[in-house]
Amino acid sequence: MRLRNILVAVLMFILNINCAFSSDKLVFSSIEKSSFTNFAMSVLSEAYKRIGIDIETYPLPAKRSLRSANEGINYDGELFRISGIENEYTNLIPIKIPLHQSKWMVFTKNKKIEVNGWQSLKQYKLGIRRGIATTKKGTEKLGFDTYSVNTNKQLFELLERNRVDAVIISKGNAQKALKNSDFKDIVMLENPVQVNNVYHFVHIKNKQLIPQIYKSLKKLETEGLIERMKKGSLFVQ
Repeated sequence: MRLRNILVAVLMFILNINCAFSSDKLVFSSIEKSSFTNFAMSVLSEAYKRIGIDIETYPLPAKRSLRSANEGINYDGELFRISGIENEYTNLIPIKIPLHQSKWMVFTKNKKIEVNGWQSLKQYKLGIRRGIATTKKGTEKLGFDTYSVNTNKQLFELLERNRVDAVIISKGNAQKALKNSDFKDIVMLENPVQVNNVYHFVHIKNKQLIPQIYKSLKKLETEGLIERMKKGSLFVQ
């Protein structure tokens, strides 16, 4: 009788955990004012919905978003980031189904600048956004002279005031920032300085979900739904 009671208690405990888990939402931090957020939420909401989980996102300044996601206290991961951030933020695990390829472009007033990788920009003072891993690593590695700001709008204000020679920013975010703006004589140079895959990242505390999330995203990719969502999205590719 005692063994039976113990088994019943254990079973009820497991059922309670499963019920509580299935009713919970997962919350992911994301980069505030990113042009990519709505598209990423559309794809990931569908992927998680197919495995019975609701998700929501909370926008934060770029650097704080990564730190908070890596801590895993208030968030279950990062909605999206470029490949490689897991090398520094080791509690974040990428789901290796690319949501997008992010093109990092050079915007400037100087049309004579030729872009051929990071090294080709070494002689120029560059504006970058604080907390963005791609531009931080690209410029730190080669010892660039940089000016860091918190928003995309501030980047173009630097350029407008001739405080920098060029700014490095993803194409989508740049075109969103420039839309309906009064910035003058700013051009996007032709070649990207870098191209990165963009992935969804899950905190290690949720690692048991990774096979399910991967399978669900892979099915969306195979069905062509990710590409269809991308074409129907307002974010600039």
